Amino acid sequence: MPRISMGRRGNLPVQTTNSKNDTPQAGGLTPISGELCRKWAVCPRLALNGKPALLVLFLLLTQSLNAAYTYYYTETTPDPSKWTTNGDVTTATGGSKISNLAVPDGTGYYEIKTVLNIKSSGGTYITYIRASNDALNSPTVANGTYYSVELQDVTVNGTSCSGNFAIYKTIAGSVSYVAGAPLPCKDGMTWRTTQAQGYFFIWNDLGLFYYIVDSDIAAGQPGFGARNLNTAAGNGFASVSLGLYDTTPWTGINTASIATSVAANEVDFQWQNAVSAVGICGYQTYRDGTFMGGTSIGPTLVDHTVSPNSMYQYTISSVNCQGQQNLSTSFPVHTPSPGGIDPRRTGVRTNGAYWGGNGEQIDLLSGNLNFTLPLIRAQGRGG
Repeated sequence: MPRISMGRRGNLPVQTTNSKNDTPQAGGLTPISGELCRKWAVCPRLALNGKPALLVLFLLLTQSLNAAYTYYYTETTPDPSKWTTNGDVTTATGGSKISNLAVPDGTGYYEIKTVLNIKSSGGTYITYIRASNDALNSPTVANGTYYSVELQDVTVNGTSCSGNFAIYKTIAGSVSYVAGAPLPCKDGMTWRTTQAQGYFFIWNDLGLFYYIVDSDIAAGQPGFGARNLNTAAGNGFASVSLGLYDTTPWTGINTASIATSVAANEVDFQWQNAVSAVGICGYQTYRDGTFMGGTSIGPTLVDHTVSPNSMYQYTISSVNCQGQQNLSTSFPVHTPSPGGIDPRRTGVRTNGAYWGGNGEQIDLLSGNLNFTLPLIRAQGRGG
């Protein structure tokens, strides 16, 4: 049984079945106490200690890759020599293309990124990882061994787009349903799936953030495919890229950048984004060692579960777009008494100092800015 989570800690209930019905089953993604949840666009109120309490604010980030990271293979038109082709993507049985390329560093760990053309309703888009060269998944046929990550039953209605997210594990043609949920979509949607030792990580640019620990299938190739795809309408894959699993050290959250606003029953946080060559895709927050129940896509968090006149220790860690979690940053927060006020100036650094390195006295809450600049300097005739 795989462990599915939004990060390094916490479990989600998992359902397995031999059914290959395209409709995801219920369960596995409920944001409740002690569990983690998938997030996109707007995160609902979560539960902490059994009561609704935490609101994670989402600021969807544009994920840009550092120039230090490049994909080792990218194509917009499939090169038959680079792939093993199975079936036909326009049929109900579907088709797949499994990479023939060896991972350049020899590790067998990689990322596959796909950009989807979704011009009209219909079809299922699939990413394969740890796949045998005959991998193919459909409701009627399952060949080979693989994990498949699927955007199913796409419906386009004007400017809206929706579908179902599903994950399957197939070993020698025997299929297990792992997890799934309704999912928004869009034309030009980007999916990034990373295969590493003992886990794989799924991210898309609408905020899906999914981390699965499972080693039943130890190794295999990346691939992509589809079924019932209306290629005549322009549906398909705009591009497919293969990249290495990046192990370059990266910069976590700068403690000095964390700004807080504290009230008796609420704490608001903002911090400067961490920096990774493969992009930062989320942040996880702990309070007094307990995971707070959700993953923030943006560097902003509001905690409504605090009590007046109490001391808390918060810990924030960043997660990059290949599922790696950086070293955590910890800091204390003391809430004022009921009716009291935050003893520190709001909108400044956590240590009470203003922002700005040259005496500018920048206040991020009110926008106050105070600095001096000499416009005239006295100078004698002799120079």
